Amino acid sequence: MDSANLPNPNVNTAVLDANAETLYKRPRVTKLLEDAARRPVTVVTASAGCGKTCAVYSFLRDLPDGVISWVQLSERDNDTAHFWENFARSLGVRNRELASALLREGFPENAAQFERTLRVPDRFVKPAQSYAIVFDDLHLIRNREVLSFIERSVHTPYPTVKTILISRSDVPVSLIDMESKGQVSRISEEQLRFDEHEVHSLFMQRGIALQPQALHDIHRGAGGWAFALQFALTCLEREPHDVQKAISAMEKGVSMLIESQAFAPLSPRARKLLIKLSLVDQPSSTVVQQLAGDDELIAEVSKSGLFLNYDAYSDTYRIHRLYLDFLTKKQCLLTESDCRETYETAAKWCFDNNLLLDAAAYYEKIADYYNLNVIIYFFPITMTRTAAEFFSKLIVRLSGGKPESPNYFFELLLHAYKSNLLRVLKRYKDARASANATIIQFENGGPVPFRNVMLYSAYNNLGFITMDTCLFDKQYDFYRYFLKAEEYFDLEPIGAQGAVTVGPVNSYVCMIGTPAAKGEFETYIDAVKRSVPHISKTVKGMYVGLDDLACCEMHFYQGNFTRAAFYANRAMASARGSDQFEIEARALFFLARIGVAQGDYSIISAVYDRAKAMVDIEEFLNRRALLGMLSGWFYSKIENFDKVPLWIKSGVQENGLSDNLFALETFVKCHYCFCTNQYSMVLSLIHNLRLQTDGLFLLGEIELTLLEAVSRYKLRNFPDAITALTKAYNLAEPMDITTPFVELGKSAQALLRAAADDPRCEIPREWLNGMSRACSAYAKRRSLVVSRFRTKHGIDGNVALSTRDLNMLKDLYHGLSRTQIASRHYISVNTVKTALQTIYAKLGAENNVDAIRLATEMGLLDKI
Repeated sequence: MDSANLPNPNVNTAVLDANAETLYKRPRVTKLLEDAARRPVTVVTASAGCGKTCAVYSFLRDLPDGVISWVQLSERDNDTAHFWENFARSLGVRNRELASALLREGFPENAAQFERTLRVPDRFVKPAQSYAIVFDDLHLIRNREVLSFIERSVHTPYPTVKTILISRSDVPVSLIDMESKGQVSRISEEQLRFDEHEVHSLFMQRGIALQPQALHDIHRGAGGWAFALQFALTCLEREPHDVQKAISAMEKGVSMLIESQAFAPLSPRARKLLIKLSLVDQPSSTVVQQLAGDDELIAEVSKSGLFLNYDAYSDTYRIHRLYLDFLTKKQCLLTESDCRETYETAAKWCFDNNLLLDAAAYYEKIADYYNLNVIIYFFPITMTRTAAEFFSKLIVRLSGGKPESPNYFFELLLHAYKSNLLRVLKRYKDARASANATIIQFENGGPVPFRNVMLYSAYNNLGFITMDTCLFDKQYDFYRYFLKAEEYFDLEPIGAQGAVTVGPVNSYVCMIGTPAAKGEFETYIDAVKRSVPHISKTVKGMYVGLDDLACCEMHFYQGNFTRAAFYANRAMASARGSDQFEIEARALFFLARIGVAQGDYSIISAVYDRAKAMVDIEEFLNRRALLGMLSGWFYSKIENFDKVPLWIKSGVQENGLSDNLFALETFVKCHYCFCTNQYSMVLSLIHNLRLQTDGLFLLGEIELTLLEAVSRYKLRNFPDAITALTKAYNLAEPMDITTPFVELGKSAQALLRAAADDPRCEIPREWLNGMSRACSAYAKRRSLVVSRFRTKHGIDGNVALSTRDLNMLKDLYHGLSRTQIASRHYISVNTVKTALQTIYAKLGAENNVDAIRLATEMGLLDKI
């Protein structure tokens, strides 16, 4: 359904008018909610059947201009993936783009991701518009991650957003801080109970006039309980004069009342439809229409009143919890065909609306192996850990019920997908065992159905598993598995298309762990070169350009920037032709770093333009993370910190979209923190990475150890700084790696000079002095790029120079010495020296001549 055609919850649409009689207006409760809504958070706590949901719904329905998002929670929302689909659908019911954007971001698993996700609705939220978000049945949620997200959402609302939490028990999120500031309102069960006056008004609204004693008896029997009153009301609508029967019916118990008043009076078709709906979690209006077949049947089941309500906020039907329990017990009356039709209808709707995990759950119930394959295949190869866990558990459950006759799609789930999902979860031992079990079963068992496809999948998975684990075990023979996979592929080719063909790239292209021996780069790259033709043939272009990217990385870190640029451009050209977006993005990252190292602004300009174009490639699922890291590194390098993405500035590692990028993300965050003088944060980030990973890439360990060394030096911890520098040297020297030292420019140069003067340092003095000169040269070329980039893009104003800074620039421009400047401004010479160093840092200048040149180019001298 197009969002533009959805009913406005604040207008009496035909659907809401059909239920208007059930939405009895209670001025007293409305006043409670109006007063409560003046605060950011309202908590409504009451047991089942007290009318809490109906009261809130009725109140919000009559708001004049508010936009409401109603998140109806269920037990299934304890799965983070299901919750996120539910949450995105609820917020995006009026705007498909918002729902799609939230789904692409994925469930935020940490503070940094939450901060980034919180920015998603920015372009959809209008400052002058008021909004309300409701979390209903919050008592059903036990998952700490889901509760943590809701708690963060409540504590960091948009200024125009009000949050309403509805629960049967005390809400399982902490509101202490907000309550201490008077930001939370609470409405209790006692306040929601109908008083006798409200019971009278309710019955009068429905055309039932009662004697005072009868009214009193009904109120007392119901105890002010909305659910019981609804049963009495339903009974009296059928037999208006039999008050005793209504009271007696109310006392028989909820289950019997539902049977007699809200189920038995319905036609057999209506009863069957209600039972079918109990199989579906929050059925959409489309699903209900498809299962019903005609509007008359929907109108009949809608007479269930409060027990079945259409929710215009989410375009779904909500079944009262107690009524749902009753209907669940009736599911045995459905035939196998009835159940299958219901699950298929719900699954198809979920799939069409990108609720893939919900769709998979329904297909699992009817053992629809074909569509389960379609759904898993639909996910990108870099699926989140949460999704991989979900599908892995699903396959384990399916394996206990093998079909009687051979089923191709069942075997694919069990053999092709299982080991790959275990690999995504980094359970490499289990993944390898699963792939080997498939090989034993099909390779040595003679001719059996699907043999070639299963063996192709098993060997392909072994190739990727071995490719991942060579970081730890140094086994670079993964190419032989891809060769074997191609042999079986040629016997029975299978097509591949879509997201699954886009190969992910790890934090570092060369999967070389520590320590590394001389020549290991070449060994790994040779294995990649031998693997890529087989992979790209069997998985439609996957990893085209990866071998060139690996060569680029090796030459870049060895300081051969000309060769690195050659391979980066070749990798980009190859990758672009095969839609290998991650390879192209990583090549751009290398070119940006090469452009700075060579002082070549033309390279930076080309990278800048291509990166902007890649933002709009929807098929590039990882674009925000990778391009965000590229811009985070570059804008930190040119000290334009306002342009650095917020999630890069955060001190918490993202590690949510893909584990593959954890080390690279940490490097970029450390780089930003280092450039902003947050040296303790650099050390903290590095420490956290080492705690959370089993092993580090050689290149990552060198880069991060160097950042650690220089940060400790800045913090005046000289012994530990020299120790870290020595460790980085010992890791880098056998592989001829120099770039990580050079890229730290003047900061590294100061440490290198201190190390050269330290008799305890074991690093050769010749190497230290040579590297110091290289750092100085890099700093000068970087300054040139910074100046030209700022001028080209009109961001010179970001150089924040004080009035004193500008006056000192004027003095330098007129040739005054430091002593003369000190005398002129009545300050000491040392103060002048410190101030000039600050100016140099802000301008990216090497000395006073360089500072004057850059200030002139930026037009700063015109301000004096």
